[in-house]
Amino acid sequence: MAENFERHDMTWAYEYIFPVFSMRKPSLSPRWQSLYYPLTGLVWAAVLTLLLCVPAVLIMVISVGQKRDRGSRLGAGSVVQDMAGMLLGQNLPRRLPTTSSSRLLVAAWLVFAFIIGTVYRGNLTAHLTLPKYPPRPETVEELIETVDKVTRPPYGALYKEFLLKSDNKMFRKLGQLILIGPSIMEGLQQALEHNQAVIDSRRYLEHLIAENFTRQDGSTDLYIGQEHVMPVSAAWLIPHDAPYQTNFDRCMMAVIEVFW
Repeated sequence: MAENFERHDMTWAYEYIFPVFSMRKPSLSPRWQSLYYPLTGLVWAAVLTLLLCVPAVLIMVISVGQKRDRGSRLGAGSVVQDMAGMLLGQNLPRRLPTTSSSRLLVAAWLVFAFIIGTVYRGNLTAHLTLPKYPPRPETVEELIETVDKVTRPPYGALYKEFLLKSDNKMFRKLGQLILIGPSIMEGLQQALEHNQAVIDSRRYLEHLIAENFTRQDGSTDLYIGQEHVMPVSAAWLIPHDAPYQTNFDRCMMAVIEVFW
């Protein structure tokens, strides 16, 4: 951070930290739209159009082809109700038209209803068996458009100040969303209950989630985003122009070579 360089100098970097965000996995909630998902919007529009047009055509065919008195004539409401019933897989109408042209139209409608019904039931079964979860944020840009706030522990105050001074619009917006105060554990618990996320190093978050928020079957309600927020290097703070910095860096390089 630029604020640290104003007061301290840095030794050789001994580790690179990759801050990531963690938040609650999107969940499936019971919604009436589940009945809509098996077919696309274009297919639903076509079905609705046919449901409006075919009964009108059938009414015209019946009125032209049959010469009946008013009492025995099929009403428009009955025709629409019968056509909708056949589309929904109900019984055949009790009074079928007598002309061959109208019967042919009813037969074609039955075939159409059978095909649409079979496709709908098949897709609905597949949708319920393998549900499609809502998309979840994986990048910083998606994160700032989704959450209400991002929590960081008290030592993240400099991190927020740095982001607010950034020339990048996305980082400035992220800095505005950051709330300083809750610990990582408190932030993860709040992420489960509210629409917010936590930012910290990947390894630390993975450890906390595995130890405290993972069930015995290995499942968890939290996930970690794929994109790194802003990779940083970790180093020791020392006074400016310290005479022992060269020797200190040499010793640190020896330790790094052993462990890496």
